Amino acid sequence: MLRTTPLMHELERRARALGLSSPELARRIGMERTGLAHIRSGRDRISLGALHRIALWFPNDEAIRRLVWSYILHDVETARERLLRERTLSEDAEGFAGKLAESSVALLRAFVADFPARVVSGTGLLIVSADASALSASLGFVEAELRARRIHAIRQAASSRIAASAVPALVACPVLLVERVEYASASMAAVLKGRAAYLKLTVATCVADGQGADAAESPILQILGRTTSRVSVDSAAAAPSA
Repeated sequence: MLRTTPLMHELERRARALGLSSPELARRIGMERTGLAHIRSGRDRISLGALHRIALWFPNDEAIRRLVWSYILHDVETARERLLRERTLSEDAEGFAGKLAESSVALLRAFVADFPARVVSGTGLLIVSADASALSASLGFVEAELRARRIHAIRQAASSRIAASAVPALVACPVLLVERVEYASASMAAVLKGRAAYLKLTVATCVADGQGADAAESPILQILGRTTSRVSVDSAAAAPSA
């Protein structure tokens, strides 16, 4: 059985102060009342999506932010589970890493290492390169690294025409990987705008010319620029030899 965490204790204290019942608290963080009861009793863990909603509920509360971050670092998986995961080599990630310059891999590893803080703040990543193969390998590397950490991300081509009924799900998912935003459809632009508004973490790729100018239309970059940091990557073949 899992332990009842300081985050859960603090949430219940805040809920009582606001006059919220248990069902109302459960709705605020996007779960059923029974799910909240299981978390309170230590039977289940708080999901990544619920953690994000908690952070959005108290956007300027440093105490809540620290508790959410601590939960992500220490309670999303047990010490035994974490040890088993860390012993497992992510062959997919290493395969993608072999296609990229070492400096590019280091930048992407830094993003993955900083993921707990980024998911709380909603700060995603815009990956740019003149080499389309480097963009594909970079997104594959990030996806594989997140999967190795049991973090589910949805991957979508920016050019996809998304049905209106599917837009809310893509806006709400905790992590979205978007390929080649320079080809973003109108429906994908709507998804990205919604995710930026709700501080949802997005990782996107974009082609750039030899001078570093982005091929993506400026409105898309403006949307992403509000909630992403930016890195430039190169393929292993393009890396300068020693």
